[in-house]
Amino acid sequence: MYNFDYEHLKQTIIKATEQAFAHVKKVTEGESLYAFGLYTTSDGWGYICPTANTEEGLLQKYTEYIQRGHNTYMNDLRWGPCDWIYHLEQYFGHFFRCDRRMGVSDFEGPSPSDCILP
Repeated sequence: MYNFDYEHLKQTIIKATEQAFAHVKKVTEGESLYAFGLYTTSDGWGYICPTANTEEGLLQKYTEYIQRGHNTYMNDLRWGPCDWIYHLEQYFGHFFRCDRRMGVSDFEGPSPSDCILP
């Protein structure tokens, strides 16, 4: 029987989240950060990564979509993480080892040397 260490995974996710949030605060300095969260696949085990957005990023993405002829509402973009400016950004690497501990083998993100976690 496989003995999975959930407590270790939990602590790893907490540490990675703290590191990712610190990074987001730095890269969004001067912007109005309105959302930060953890994004995952529907089954919860494919991957886990931080995501964030700012009011300025929301307006930028909305403007891009309108200029490309998309009929969209800003409120739809506001709560759609896949459209956020800071979705799957550089801080994704903080979660690489969380994914590895969850058994993800086809991850195409940063190499282990890019990761902050030991």
